[in-house]
Amino acid sequence: MRSTPNIGLTVWDNASDEFSPAQLAANWDSIDASVGTAGKAARIQKLSADMSLSALPTLTNSASDIGKLIYIDVAVTGYNTHSIVRWDGTAWRTIGPFPTFASLPTVGNFQGRMIVLTSASGGFNANDVVVNTDGANSWAKVNGGIRSGTTLPVSPSAGDVFLLTAAASGFDAYTLVTYNGAAWTRPGTRGTEVVSSLPGSPYSGQVVVLNTAASGFQAWDTVKWNGSAWQQTSHPILMTTTTFNTLTSIPDGYEVYLQVDSTSGSNWHLRYNSGSASAYKWEYLGGTPLSSEVISANSSSSATYAALSAAGPTITIPRPGDYRVTIGATVTIPNTDGNMTVYMSYDIGAVAAADADAVRVIGGQQDAGASIEKSKIKTGLTQVALTAKYKRVYIDATTGNPTIQDRWMTLTPVRIS
Repeated sequence: MRSTPNIGLTVWDNASDEFSPAQLAANWDSIDASVGTAGKAARIQKLSADMSLSALPTLTNSASDIGKLIYIDVAVTGYNTHSIVRWDGTAWRTIGPFPTFASLPTVGNFQGRMIVLTSASGGFNANDVVVNTDGANSWAKVNGGIRSGTTLPVSPSAGDVFLLTAAASGFDAYTLVTYNGAAWTRPGTRGTEVVSSLPGSPYSGQVVVLNTAASGFQAWDTVKWNGSAWQQTSHPILMTTTTFNTLTSIPDGYEVYLQVDSTSGSNWHLRYNSGSASAYKWEYLGGTPLSSEVISANSSSSATYAALSAAGPTITIPRPGDYRVTIGATVTIPNTDGNMTVYMSYDIGAVAAADADAVRVIGGQQDAGASIEKSKIKTGLTQVALTAKYKRVYIDATTGNPTIQDRWMTLTPVRIS
């Protein structure tokens, strides 16, 4: 023999237990007491089309009515089929899991009633959990888990958080966004995203990595939104002139390393200045100049600019722009009866060498030699060859030709297109 743990009913579970009518009566008394006040329904009634109970009755506030339960097996206005409702003394209340509705109910409402919407209704979205706030037709959304979908909700409330599972409204797939009361934005603290296009609604300080060229940036550029524009933050990308020629819609401040000569390793660090008044907006920050050199010693016997027997040096300008051109050589003037001036200048494409660009040395009457150089900024140069030319001009000498060797030329950009 034993007793049940909840209400202490006597259980005869052994053949040797002595049965007692008094104990049986006590069992029934305990059961009756556990049900509640006499007269209260001890079972759940069923509301069904084939039952006499076909509508929810209006009960009283009496102890015998409060707590009654009804299982709804048919559609009743304001309630769903297969709902269980409880009379609380003034109204029927749903119990159990939240019922689902395609639209906000207008009947059977009570303050605190919670439902799940299966379709957008009353300014709420599908799958919103809403609670009745006034016992009539005023509803508010219950903040719960993060919703997700392929498009942004149409009637959001401030503080809503949503996970986009597809690219939409300028956001990338699997972007977590929040509604600030006026617009959807990304939360302020995030990891660095890898994206195929720049976000349409960036927040100040947002950093992304592009996996394809977009908006003037190149693939795998890291860029940051400064509040008004995207700026490159990663190290500049090394690119050939072929790739450089394809750049469009270049953002201000964008930097690259331009490979101008793979053989010599000449790479120019350039930054784009969109606000420059010059047509050449790529400004030089550093790098190795282009250079050319001719070592051999040759004499100059021409009174006008001409090439020596070993011509050059020569450099071809890789991009239109403004450049610093520097030239130099070692010149030896023989002992003559008078003095002469030796010039080194350069042709600019089809434009002949000029004294204004020349470096010169004067000597004579005794053996003389000098290493000379000159640097000059030349503006508006096009993609032509710079080719060194030489001449010797007698001052009061009548014979003798200078020897010129270790001739060199360098080309450094100031700004280019």
